Formats: sequence, C-alpha cells, structure tokens
Amino acid sequence: MFDVLLPKMAVISLVVAVLGLVAKASLVKGGDIMLLVGLSTLSIVYVLRAFERTKLTGTDEVNFPKKYLGQGRTKFAATSKEISFFSDLILPKIVWLSGSVVIIGLLFKLMNWKGANQQLFNGVIGEVIVIICLAFNQRMNLRALILGVIGGFMLFVSPKYLAQQFHRDDPVLVQKMIYQLDHPRDRAAAEDVRQYLKQKRAQR
Repeated sequence: MFDVLLPKMAVISLVVAVLGLVAKASLVKGGDIMLLVGLSTLSIVYVLRAFERTKLTGTDEVNFPKKYLGQGRTKFAATSKEISFFSDLILPKIVWLSGSVVIIGLLFKLMNWKGANQQLFNGVIGEVIVIICLAFNQRMNLRALILGVIGGFMLFVSPKYLAQQFHRDDPVLVQKMIYQLDHPRDRAAAEDVRQYLKQKRAQR
C-alpha cells in the first residue's frame, strides 16, 4: 500500500488541490470543495507516509527501530552507506508529520478559518528543525525545504488580502469578513458572516 497506493493518492490529491485553488481564485463554483478534498486527502497521505517502514538504499526493507534502537549509527553488509537512526528514520517522519500540519494550515488559511497561522507556524518549525539537523550532516531534504518555504510564505499572507481576492465579486461579503478579522472576539461579526454566506448559498 505504501509503495503503490499512497504515492498515487498524493499526486491525485495535489492535482485536485491545485485545480481547486485555480477555480477558487477564478471565482468558479466548486473551487472550495476541490480545495478541501485535495488538501485534506494530501494531509492524510502524509500522516500515513510517516508510519511506513523505512526503506534503505541497497538493502531489503528492515524494521529499523527494533533491530538498531540505541546503537546510534551502523552499516549494513549490503551497502557501504552509513545509517543513522535519527537522520534516516526519525527526521523523515518529522518531515511527513510536519508537512501534514503545514497542509492543514494552508487549507485553513485559504478557507479563512481560525487557527491557520498557528498550524502553519508549528508545521514550519518542524520542517526547519529537520533542515537544520540535516545541514549538520551536509544533507538536505527537498520536501522539507519546499513545505517550509510554502508554509513560511503563507504565514505572512494577509487574510484580508485573501478575502479580497477570493470574494472580489461580492464587496459586501469582503467588508463583513474584514470587519470580522479586525474584531476576532466579536461573535456577532462572525455570526453575521455565517448568516450572509448561508443566505448567499440559498439564493443559488
């Protein structure tokens, strides 16, 4: 399952998410649903990938933790590559799990839901830790770098800007959303936005 199904699911969900983002940015109906399905599925795939068995170049698949826990670094007979329990087992799992958090944070940010920046921050911190740890061994994880850059960039994107872009066809809604963002503790403002969106969907 890990070797065949999950990589395919990751590609499909990423394509759906990108199409959903394009549709949302183009004010095409259904963009939100595609974005929600695509990013949610991709996040789940990342969590599952974090728990797949470690596959090491030049060797058969091994149950690394049970066999080598506590031995630090070792070498396999089938390869001259030095294996590190921390770098080759723990850090990849952190990449996948932190990536999942970044993706959910990205979804929350694009959907204008609460808690987006907190999730993005936590996910980016995880990826940065991986990048720093691997840098000491003169190694790099491209996935961690990409997710860290995307998450870091989205941290600085203003929710007001996203509201203005994704709802530019409805100035009234934009005004209500901006007021809600300026008054996060005002429950009446949040309820006003919900009621407006509910009425808007009912008219379609």
